[in-house]
Amino acid sequence: MKHAATLVLPALAGLFVVSMMLSTLLVGGVGTTTMGSDPPAADCTPSAGTTVDASAMRGNQDAARLLSWLRGGDGIDLKGLEFSDEMIAGMFGNFQQESGVTFRITEGHARDDADNAGARAYALARRGLGVAQWTGGRGASLVDYAESVGGNWYDGRVQAQKLVDDLAGPYRRAYDGMRSAANERDAAAVFHEIFEVSADTDITGRKDHATAWLADIRGAAGSVVPAADGCADATDAGGDARYGSVGGAPADRHDFGWMCSWGGICHDGDGLQGTGGSTRNFYTYNFAGYQCVWYAWNRLAMIHGGGWTWVSGNGDQIAGNAASAPGWEVSASPRPGDGVSFVRLNHVAVVEKVEKSGSGWRIFISEGNWSSDGIEGHWNEYNTRWVDQSEFMGRRVFFRRPSWSR
Repeated sequence: MKHAATLVLPALAGLFVVSMMLSTLLVGGVGTTTMGSDPPAADCTPSAGTTVDASAMRGNQDAARLLSWLRGGDGIDLKGLEFSDEMIAGMFGNFQQESGVTFRITEGHARDDADNAGARAYALARRGLGVAQWTGGRGASLVDYAESVGGNWYDGRVQAQKLVDDLAGPYRRAYDGMRSAANERDAAAVFHEIFEVSADTDITGRKDHATAWLADIRGAAGSVVPAADGCADATDAGGDARYGSVGGAPADRHDFGWMCSWGGICHDGDGLQGTGGSTRNFYTYNFAGYQCVWYAWNRLAMIHGGGWTWVSGNGDQIAGNAASAPGWEVSASPRPGDGVSFVRLNHVAVVEKVEKSGSGWRIFISEGNWSSDGIEGHWNEYNTRWVDQSEFMGRRVFFRRPSWSR
């Protein structure tokens, strides 16, 4: 429903459109983000509804979950509707254009931490919400539905159920038209004309996305996610922490100028595309200034050198996406030089030091965009602090490449 806007996203290790596509509208995802509300962390219990491995869907967890639900996975009521792969691909082709197939995203803000009240205001101001970019009264209706079931507008199940409810109700003509479509490209055209109704006059891109997604959807047949997705098992509860320190990250300043000699990040505006400053650093994508994701990838390259590609995702999604990305591993046990996703805070940071603390451990992290209340990351928002083991609740949130020597 986004009017006339086309998302152009950087690639994830290869092609994943999401660095914002999103955080990176990173692969399909969004890029990066800011600290905001404190959504509850997902349960470390089996999720019977998530049956499609994100690695089969370009590493996009949201796309994998939506595909599972539309195929009949536990979690939503399909209202008697049945979706062929071509129909799903037609919808995904539109969602790719609208949101990068991302749930927690608002038009113009990529990954967004707005609460329900804020999201309703966005929608009524003609800004799209969520994977389908519901806008205006339709966006407000999404928020109303979320509140009626005690959820949030950005919850994947909420949006998946809202989508099905729309197709079974006021937009049944879109569903029927897709069922009659000859292929995924025609399904994408029908869904756009009746459901999305954007201002795009040329929908070739949406059709091309549909064709690309169809290959991924067919390739995802039968792939299964481990029951405790994103959680530690009994052999990895954080007890294998590696103690030590990376060194080099200052604790007595709050700007990024200390990265000057490494990456030419010497003054406000350096390190970001489109600002006119130096861009010889590792990660230059400029979604909204000096985001936490921008900092984390640059600091990790500063520590480990180059020769590798980042993983798409918002700060809190990166570890989950890395779990299924080639050349990456995740763990509940930290090591100096790891990246770490804060699942409850939509944030990512870098582990500078790990030390024993009581019967467990604590980590000293460096981070960007820590103090801002908004989406924009600022030059003077570099920060360091200690974080206790209890913050992570045994989750596999520490990500690294086995080839990294530290």
